[in-house]
Amino acid sequence: MLFSIIIGYKNRDLNRVKKAFDYIDRQSNQNFEVIFIDYGSDDVLANGAKKLLSTMPLVSYVYNNTRGWFWNRAHALNTGVKLAKGEIVLMCDIDLILEADFIEKILALC
Repeated sequence: MLFSIIIGYKNRDLNRVKKAFDYIDRQSNQNFEVIFIDYGSDDVLANGAKKLLSTMPLVSYVYNNTRGWFWNRAHALNTGVKLAKGEIVLMCDIDLILEADFIEKILALC
């Protein structure tokens, strides 16, 4: 069963992105995808996030050209839901740190 994690993002510190994805990368079950929706970040942060995430095969980076718009988490996450291939979808924030067996636990509950 494929698991989709959708993360909405706009103009957050790249160290925070790296830390979150270090934990996601450590999952004991690798049967998941991450859809990272960048909701119109400034060029420096958008390029940094795209470069950082390009090394992770389970991650899709999607840029929504919404510069000048207010942050709209729902719009960002809805974009991810439309792209998700998983039977289970988790919407989370870049601040969320997942335990190494998080996906195992979720799948066991299903």
